[in-house]
Amino acid sequence: MVQPDKIFISYRKEDSSKVAKKVAKTLHRKLPDVEFFLDQKGIETATDWSSQILTELMNSNAVLALIGRRWTNSFQYKTSSTDIMLREIEWAFDNGKKVLPVLVSGATMPSLQEIPPSIQQLYRIQAFCLRKSNFNVDINNLAEQIKRLVSENPQVKSPLKMRAATPVFTGKWESQIKVPNGNNLLLEFSLREGTQDVYGHATLASDKMRRSFSAKYYFKGEEPTGESTVHIFGITLDGFVDGLGPFFITLPINKKRGGVYVGQNEDGWTFWTRRTERAW
Repeated sequence: MVQPDKIFISYRKEDSSKVAKKVAKTLHRKLPDVEFFLDQKGIETATDWSSQILTELMNSNAVLALIGRRWTNSFQYKTSSTDIMLREIEWAFDNGKKVLPVLVSGATMPSLQEIPPSIQQLYRIQAFCLRKSNFNVDINNLAEQIKRLVSENPQVKSPLKMRAATPVFTGKWESQIKVPNGNNLLLEFSLREGTQDVYGHATLASDKMRRSFSAKYYFKGEEPTGESTVHIFGITLDGFVDGLGPFFITLPINKKRGGVYVGQNEDGWTFWTRRTERAW
């Protein structure tokens, strides 16, 4: 069965919720053969986000990133571990999706400095301006542009970055994580070949309590072809820790020192990750 073409609409709820609904409804009326995915109910936990939002994103031809006047506000206190919209755009770029920035509600394109480093390539894409005063004309032009996006970017049903564990990285792992606020974290987990399900334990330095967690496991970067040619950026865990709530973390494994992968993310967290036991 041939699946319909799909456009994923990414937006910040506190910035452009009403206009996002109007855009999705109007575009679907003009392009009835194209599905427009819009999260209207909200996603409360990281596991829900993985199973619902990420699936829709990966099965889309392209992404519309709606940018209103308050689009950048949350970047001052959120990171990709807590900002769903930021994660949507990161995953879109990581998986080679075409992203079209659409300026709404009188917004102008944010400066390069206002955009998080992980999605700054958005700044280099020609944005489409959807004006309230000229909505009917602009939405028709946007519909034509979407037709081109759909024809030039067919759906990819099995994106590289969502593959389950391969033998290169199966086994038991532990990661010591140094956090700037001092509440360091130890993760112990196992990766099985052929599955994205991960189970393990998380221990916070503040209380030394060993908590269970479950997560989904993804590659972020190119899939490695062998132990000596690792081109992968990190192991991403997206799940839930008992007693603490949802979490989303990428363990950098692109620099190896004496059997330990060392890395640091943009929030200043430092990681020491090693495999304690091979495939089991």
